[in-house]
Amino acid sequence: MPSRRVQIEEDCLFGWCAVVLPGVYIGRGAVIGANCVVTSDVAPYEVHAGVPNRKLFDRLIFQPPARIEAGEDSSIPYFYRGFVLGREALRRSREAGIVEARRKACIVLGVADTVRVRLKGQQPSAVDGLLLRVRINSRDAGEHLLGPGKFDLIVTGEGRRHNGDAAVPVALGKCTYVELETVSPSLDRPGLGIGTAELC
Repeated sequence: MPSRRVQIEEDCLFGWCAVVLPGVYIGRGAVIGANCVVTSDVAPYEVHAGVPNRKLFDRLIFQPPARIEAGEDSSIPYFYRGFVLGREALRRSREAGIVEARRKACIVLGVADTVRVRLKGQQPSAVDGLLLRVRINSRDAGEHLLGPGKFDLIVTGEGRRHNGDAAVPVALGKCTYVELETVSPSLDRPGLGIGTAELC
């Protein structure tokens, strides 16, 4: 029987000798205390300790808004995965009004039953055409060809996740989970910048 996958998001901190059991999800920005045995999922920005793990407090109240913007510090936690968020890189990309994304990235927005997501940003002019695959709440929302320069894209997807939909972490089941993947050309460096993402 194959083992169940552990998923640990970006910007997490682990204390000495912490143990994470198979099948556990640890959300972005979580802190796990020393000698903690993590037997259950940890939501984004929570601090856990103990055997088994229990929540002590929140580093940040994780409440995804309906709109995030590259220039707003309060939006950065919701550029959830795959974005270049180092201080110097973020300063440079914000001068262009964007946050740079890697080949695979994920944005988390507020709750919506019927989902239309508007993405504004830009792709590097050195690339003639960039094929972007979008998934909303783990369901395919199409491939979109972006020309060089600025883009304004509206993508329609499905609402809340269904029970048993393993592609969306349970801790994010009440959010709108938007996955972005650059499928052509294959770039290792950042190839896409998001300025605004919003439910519309």
